[in-house]
Amino acid sequence: MGDVVALRVRAGRTQAGRHNGGNPARLLRETRPCRDPVRYAASQLRGRLAHGHADEWMFAGRLTGVLERAVVGRIGGMATWDVFEQEASDLAAAIRKRFEAAKTHILATVRKDGSPRVSGSEVDFRGPDLSFGSMIDARKAKDLQRDGRCAIHAHPCEGGDAKVAGVAVEVRGPEKAAYTTGSEPAGDFHAFRLDLSEAVLTAVEGDELVVTRWRQGEGVKVFRRK
Repeated sequence: MGDVVALRVRAGRTQAGRHNGGNPARLLRETRPCRDPVRYAASQLRGRLAHGHADEWMFAGRLTGVLERAVVGRIGGMATWDVFEQEASDLAAAIRKRFEAAKTHILATVRKDGSPRVSGSEVDFRGPDLSFGSMIDARKAKDLQRDGRCAIHAHPCEGGDAKVAGVAVEVRGPEKAAYTTGSEPAGDFHAFRLDLSEAVLTAVEGDELVVTRWRQGEGVKVFRRK
């Protein structure tokens, strides 16, 4: 798709449009350099339609969600947790077991100056995604809004260490309700889903250190070290 995307989306006449004079949503035309055209399209649609009727907002959320997931794993080497499970079911089950064995894990994010930040974080598995949250305006949330690259290391436990890495995408609008667990702090909160680039399980077998790694587009590889 290249570094330049020309987005032309015409939203059809909606019920909301009939209520405000019968005008359909205006034609969106955007052409600019963009390394992530799908998410750029998503942000443009949400930004433009969020100021209209609630029905249009919901339409935008559904449409951009489809756009994002249609290309995930094909642009930038990312995949949902569900795609990872389909490609490497045994490894995904082992890693999920490590995350579900404890409540709090270690999230690594990138500070504004490029240095790492580590924070505690809970994770959840909702629908096709691995997701996690944050208090409003927490430093880790600010990091992720600026630069979504992150890694999460599961709380150490018997049987091996598990970690996942990728790009966190903030979930907003009506879609956010699907990521609510009930354990969030009072008031508003940030919700993120993780687009996976890598998942790793490290364990000791006999006198060997065994590293089992999955990467989008590469499948599962096993490395043994003495």
